[in-house]
Amino acid sequence: MSTRTRNCVFYGDIVLLLLTTIAITGCLIWGIVLVINNPRFPEFRVDSLSVSNLSYTYPNFSVSGNWNARLSVHNPNKKLSISYDLVQSTLMYKPESSLDYEPEFISVIRIPDFNQSMRNETFIDAAFAVSDAYRSMSLGNINVDSTVSFVVKFLGRIKFKNGRGRLVEDNWGRKWDALKVHCEGLVVSLASSNSGASISGKLVEPRDCKIL
Repeated sequence: MSTRTRNCVFYGDIVLLLLTTIAITGCLIWGIVLVINNPRFPEFRVDSLSVSNLSYTYPNFSVSGNWNARLSVHNPNKKLSISYDLVQSTLMYKPESSLDYEPEFISVIRIPDFNQSMRNETFIDAAFAVSDAYRSMSLGNINVDSTVSFVVKFLGRIKFKNGRGRLVEDNWGRKWDALKVHCEGLVVSLASSNSGASISGKLVEPRDCKIL
């Protein structure tokens, strides 16, 4: 092999190595950009849930009561704000005797739209109430000095915005994402109220929610 040929091979290897290095570096940079700018869903947690004036009437199976929940919503994105729209919250009862069945509906409310800045934590107060409303017979099995389990669900839409207020698309090119949140296993310890005519209770411990 001549010297000229060897030099061509040598420089060709250098060019190939340089191009490979540039390609790998570009992929790494692009991956970092995607990780930083890719929208991350908010994190929900139920901090408290209180029950008051809870009563159940036979034989028409009507229930009355008030439930007050406080939730914290955390935006984990460093460069994206989040807007929440059409958020509907549902309260359900999970009978201990029917673990294999769907929770039973109690009440549904509308949560006002709100905006959340980057790395912000927002607190939401949700008040549910029913008065002489027909519900499942299993609610009549709730007794004082016991624990029961409730479920809170959220259904709505969210959109992400960058620092300039522009909408950011997700990996599928959508500017809006469906928001489905399930807060399960909300164990409430019950006791008779001061008057003795109804039941009251409080959440045993805070619970993290799941994004579906």
